[in-house]
Amino acid sequence: MNEKEIIKKAIDEKAVEMYYTAEWGERLGVYPDGSVFVSQDVGREIAEDEQPIALLQCPGIGNLDSDYWTSDWTARTEDGYYRVNETGEVIDLKECIRRSCQDGDVMNEISDLVDRLIETLD
Repeated sequence: MNEKEIIKKAIDEKAVEMYYTAEWGERLGVYPDGSVFVSQDVGREIAEDEQPIALLQCPGIGNLDSDYWTSDWTARTEDGYYRVNETGEVIDLKECIRRSCQDGDVMNEISDLVDRLIETLD
């Protein structure tokens, strides 16, 4: 399997969630075995054969437009959290993104992340 195929197979809803819930300074890496990790240490492996095949800086959850992940199914509270319209449950932005990735349609986000990771190969 070539590097592009590994990336396409590795990036799924969970990878999108990891990418968008990461803090500023963290990076997403796809490794030759198809594993995906997010950390500040990703890409700093000493041994060349342990380094990711593709690496991308995460935007940082604090830099996201929260409306993109929350506007259709939550209402923002005065203290910066989100109230789920159907249940009244109060959750934070990370949980909003997690639920959107698990229960929503994030195919465009998957495709975009795959494309950006493949661009790093060139």
